[in-house]
Amino acid sequence: QDLFDETERNALIADMSFGVALTFGVTGLVLLLTDSSGGEEEKAAEEKKAFNFAPYAGPNGGGAVGTFRF
Repeated sequence: QDLFDETERNALIADMSFGVALTFGVTGLVLLLTDSSGGEEEKAAEEKKAFNFAPYAGPNGGGAVGTFRF
């Protein structure tokens, strides 16, 4: 019974951690992709920035990779 309870607790912690990571990931993506209203200097600097996003999959799992150039 103790082993079962510990396993259930660890599974719950893993699920909550995944939810937190997903929330932060979506928030970061939204912040990177939203248009900020700035002056001419900021607009010129934004033209040099580049954001690339690519999903990947493998035999043991998958995920996503994002790069941001500034």
